[in-house]
Amino acid sequence: MNVNFLRFCQCELDYIKKNAEFRSKAGLNCYIERKDGHNCCDWCSKLAGRYRYPDEVPKDVYRRHDNCTCDVSYVSEKGRQNVHSKRWANEQAKAQRIEYAASLPKPMKLTKAEAIAKESEILARKELTYDEKSGIMNTVNNTQDFMDREHHNTLSRKVNKS
Repeated sequence: MNVNFLRFCQCELDYIKKNAEFRSKAGLNCYIERKDGHNCCDWCSKLAGRYRYPDEVPKDVYRRHDNCTCDVSYVSEKGRQNVHSKRWANEQAKAQRIEYAASLPKPMKLTKAEAIAKESEILARKELTYDEKSGIMNTVNNTQDFMDREHHNTLSRKVNKS
């Protein structure tokens, strides 16, 4: 099974190489980019960089060792593809997500007292009350409350008539 897995990996690497060669011959700018990971070894650090495909790419740039955290990507105008996971990363979509996240309002940092006051304010606007004893939120105009009040009023009228 290990041999089959290695053959499969080699086929995938061959596919990436052929694809990059084709794009390069078609006049598209293609690069293989290796970024060293966290606490990278000397061997990986020496291979880190951006190589124009196919002329400048060393053979070892695709290789990995156990626990290697380096990112090896195929970069073209279409986008960026991780050589090992085969996932495409769309740089424009990523830039749009970052821009959108930057446009969002910054989260408020409140003290516990401020948070309780803000919660009460929001609940009051929604006409909700929070019963700490039961842990249940109720509407102010709850049907059960209305029926209880009506029942109480009816009993009061009967008592007053007597």
